[in-house]
Amino acid sequence: MIGGAVKRQRISQSVALASILSVVGGFGPADAQDAVAGGTILTFGVETKLSVSDNYNLEFIAPGTSTVLDTTLSFGYLAETATDRFSFKINGILRGSDLPGAGGDFRFDDPGMAVSYDREGANSRLSASADYTRANLDFIDPFQFIEDGVLVNGTGQREIRSAKVNFDTGTNDPLGFGIELARRELDYSNTTDPNLFDTQKDTVALTARLRLSPVLDSRVKVSQETYSADDLALTDRKTRALSFGATYEISAVTTLDVDLGTEKIADSVAGSSRGSFGSVNLTRALANGSAGLVLDRSF
Repeated sequence: MIGGAVKRQRISQSVALASILSVVGGFGPADAQDAVAGGTILTFGVETKLSVSDNYNLEFIAPGTSTVLDTTLSFGYLAETATDRFSFKINGILRGSDLPGAGGDFRFDDPGMAVSYDREGANSRLSASADYTRANLDFIDPFQFIEDGVLVNGTGQREIRSAKVNFDTGTNDPLGFGIELARRELDYSNTTDPNLFDTQKDTVALTARLRLSPVLDSRVKVSQETYSADDLALTDRKTRALSFGATYEISAVTTLDVDLGTEKIADSVAGSSRGSFGSVNLTRALANGSAGLVLDRSF
């Protein structure tokens, strides 16, 4: 509460209404466990959420009661064999709203799509994915972070497009190599908040892996990330990193992973800087999950 002006009360109720249709390799739902060996699954979903708030967007002066009824529709397709897996999903929201000063409205909003493909070869591995989402900022939780600590504020539309490809070879050899390519685009339109601006991030990483023993693997990774933003300063940033890591299987259920590296950052606004980083990750498998400890430090 700020000066008694910001007050928020929200009542939300989610009800899973519809249902899932599964077709696995031509069999009925009772044989769904065979999907790992190969088959097809179709998924249909419907979820309804009702929100009532006296200050939906956390304005300094509460505008009045807002009522929003969201019905999320989704469709998913999964095809799987012993060596590869393809999945596809689309979703969107049928939204009815009654907002102060805007009156009643009904629309199809927040469409999204995701597709992925994975293939496991005899001595290689390929993974590729892409997704797209569009969101109406009028109806996003004001406490949601976009990225880099920026909170949602104001109105408009947000689009996120991303794609990623990973390829590893020599997965069963003493020496193996991997490459990772990724891109993420964040675009805004009709926004009222100057802190929300378009950004683009591209990543390329090369990894060499050496198996030193049946329980100890080592790796060297070289990566470069480029970032550009349509902010007031038109920021451009390039980050290059070199790291050395190792994974040690302490036991059949306990794994220790260590990474040490250095990086150089060239920023069009902040200038150039150098630094180092390190992390230690200890993981133990449990009967119903896993437990771990992560230590991460950058200088």
